[in-house]
Amino acid sequence: MEKPTDPQPTGDKAKEITPTVVLGDICTHVVAVKEPSSSSSGSSNQDWKERFIKLQAFLRSNEQSGQEEYIRMLRSLSSVGRSKHAIELENRAVKLLIEEGKELQKMKVLNVLNKLSPADALPLPTQPASVRHLAFPPR
Repeated sequence: MEKPTDPQPTGDKAKEITPTVVLGDICTHVVAVKEPSSSSSGSSNQDWKERFIKLQAFLRSNEQSGQEEYIRMLRSLSSVGRSKHAIELENRAVKLLIEEGKELQKMKVLNVLNKLSPADALPLPTQPASVRHLAFPPR
């Protein structure tokens, strides 16, 4: 495994940081970071745009591969396993809904938005009927 390298800048020259990170068989090079000079601001803007586009493409591909892996995992589960997973997801959704209600109550108490009078009440979010009455029989 290689250690990250960090060349030392000299004088007023552009600073470059080009560490190399090795993870298993994957080797990632961090793009050099240079301080923009006043004469090359147009090309620097173009460089940043290109880097941004490359980063977006990289993030999209990572997200897509994660989704594909999740779909493969779901397909590999038995029907009982998928049902258990669905119940876990519904329980998680209920917990998040409760947390959201608590946060809304805190916002009301603290009058975060400065639009609410103390007499105004924020209703707590209610559970959808599908969450209250699960399609799965109790065990």
